[in-house]
Amino acid sequence: MTDIITRYCDLMAQITDAHRDFQESCGLYIVSTFAQAKFQFLSLPELRFTRDSDAQLGTSLLNLWFILLGLSRITRKTKTISKAVDAINDIAPELQFTDDFTPEVVIKMFDNKKDCIMSWIQDECLQFFETLKHKDYMRGVDSLLSSVYDGRGRTKQRVGSGKQGIPPGSSINILLGSTPYLPHVLEESQFRQGFLNRFIFVYPPIPTWKAKIDRLPTLEQKQELTEILDWFAALYDYSPGKNTRLAILYFEKDAHDLLVEYDRSVSERIRASNSESLKTGWLGNAPNVAERLAAIYRIARLTKADLGKSMVDLQVNKQDIDRSLAFMKKAEVWFDKVVQEMETSGIDKDIKNLIECISIKGTPDPITGRMEVQHSVVMPYMHAKKREVREIIDTAIDRGLIEQLERGQGKSKSIFYRLA
Repeated sequence: MTDIITRYCDLMAQITDAHRDFQESCGLYIVSTFAQAKFQFLSLPELRFTRDSDAQLGTSLLNLWFILLGLSRITRKTKTISKAVDAINDIAPELQFTDDFTPEVVIKMFDNKKDCIMSWIQDECLQFFETLKHKDYMRGVDSLLSSVYDGRGRTKQRVGSGKQGIPPGSSINILLGSTPYLPHVLEESQFRQGFLNRFIFVYPPIPTWKAKIDRLPTLEQKQELTEILDWFAALYDYSPGKNTRLAILYFEKDAHDLLVEYDRSVSERIRASNSESLKTGWLGNAPNVAERLAAIYRIARLTKADLGKSMVDLQVNKQDIDRSLAFMKKAEVWFDKVVQEMETSGIDKDIKNLIECISIKGTPDPITGRMEVQHSVVMPYMHAKKREVREIIDTAIDRGLIEQLERGQGKSKSIFYRLA
């Protein structure tokens, strides 16, 4: 019996030519979103200090965070994300999270609801990360979301005229999209603090051009779509049993052994790696993500009939962890690609923006005809800190791309930049 994620990807391949890695990520995201309130997994025995009997076992959430990176139009990233939006809105539109992000709004959305589950999907998320860097009112959003990802919740704090908090067990799934420019605006500190390490960056190769799929859906495709949506609805409506609100996923011995070996190899790599590397933080969270993916792949193998039965436990098998580790192998390549672009070509992108600023905002020098612009125009255009802008300008000057000019004297002296 073909699992629901494979069926979803196969159907999407017939109606859009987006990369299968995008499709599989969205399939994982949808299953994770609908499963969160009903399933949790137990990888290693643990006893938590809480009087909530369902939480004492130390189970973990199944939420996943993705960022899909691809060029506009040719990767069909937007269309892929829109299908996930359609699926969730068709079954549970109440799960959709607001795009209006501030710490206060995030807390109000959960509104002290126990085990509250949310889904935030947004294409072109560049503005969110820009705002996170530059706007004071966004301070703390990354820390707050990280707490929710981990299921820790957030203690009550004053919001408006009263106090509100996010109870433990609340969760948010995140599916974002952006162009390959996004790595150049990401903050290194957000990796080191763990926020960005919680995301799976999905960054497949640029596809070769092929004609856009524009044929009408067939009756068979419509029937398959209906069956897939019915399965998603059954998962969302699933009831584990009369005496428990959760079904627990356990890792059978072969799957557990593979997971332990993966954890061991990751730990060895962390010990041997440069502690200053951004990769160290990503590796630290990788086994946690691998567990979640394996649990989602197991749930995806349930039939609609299975979801009509009461289950208090479910075993994750070797085939599920095999699929998970195969996906993590690709995810590591994608992460390396993001970091490489952050570290090696960020300054080139910034210099391009600087030259663009001079070309668009500047005026031609009356003698040479070359475009030039005043320093006061450059600062707001670059959307960067003063020290960072100075570094970009100095690098552009050293490369012979622009010249710095001074006009006037004393308090009336002004600095201009001219294209070389």
